[in-house]
Amino acid sequence: GGRRLGDPGACGGRRAAHVGAWCLPCTPAAKLCDRDTIVRALESGQLAGYAGDVWFPQPPPADHPWRKMPHSAMTPHVSGTSLSAQARYAAGTREILEAYFSGEPIRREYQIVTDGQLAGAGAHSYSEGNATGGHAGGKGKGK
Repeated sequence: GGRRLGDPGACGGRRAAHVGAWCLPCTPAAKLCDRDTIVRALESGQLAGYAGDVWFPQPPPADHPWRKMPHSAMTPHVSGTSLSAQARYAAGTREILEAYFSGEPIRREYQIVTDGQLAGAGAHSYSEGNATGGHAGGKGKGK
């Protein structure tokens, strides 16, 4: 059951019913996308890929289906930022990846979630709970 990919709203208010289509929603569309329809369409091959720059809810729970869906990519949201800010994002991303692959700790200011708990900048920017339909039952600092 559920929504079909060709239904309005299945992919951020767009219709994407033909095989080989890509869904490229803008930031608010992550909440508008029918997440399970997107997953089924990717798994069946009806949708060739999904690229987005935000999750809903954010941060996503550990069991969010987009974490494992095929042919998808999530990128940082950089729309409207300056070139110098984008250069800082790129340098930070490189530093995080280098630390991760060398087994070094990632600086706290880069952390949003660590071991399933809000951490670093995330602990100051988000509060745990279910206000956005996300993970409930934590002890976030922002409550």
